[in-house]
Amino acid sequence: MAHAFTHAIQIEFAHTDMAGIVHFANFFEFMEATEHAFFRSFGQDVHVQEGARVSGWVRAHAECDYLIPVRYPDEITIHLRVLRKGNKSLTYGFTFECTGDQGPQVVATGKLVVVHLTGMHGEEAPHSAPIPTTVSELIEEAPDQVTP
Repeated sequence: MAHAFTHAIQIEFAHTDMAGIVHFANFFEFMEATEHAFFRSFGQDVHVQEGARVSGWVRAHAECDYLIPVRYPDEITIHLRVLRKGNKSLTYGFTFECTGDQGPQVVATGKLVVVHLTGMHGEEAPHSAPIPTTVSELIEEAPDQVTP
């Protein structure tokens, strides 16, 4: 079962602001891209549509702390850890590392709490629902609960 995942992202010029530093909002996009890659790594998707039934994951909480500026053309390595697996939700911790002249450095940390939703197009409003067994059987909490 999976409880950790690592994903690399190449910083593009478009990720930066006028000061040449990665814009803060992009770190949330990077966390989401890492979550999607995590699901794909075990053959699942974060958005599933079967006929009129749709299920996916809504963000209930998101946070990010920025420690060291990241610039184009840096590459960052994002470490995802499953901090908590509830009946209907997952909590991820993220550590962002960038390798520079002094070696790997933690440049940011983040956290996402996501809740599983399901519903029927035109018939049933999306509502929280238990994590599907097909996903729940593949994910577990990380053994040591050290917050990134």
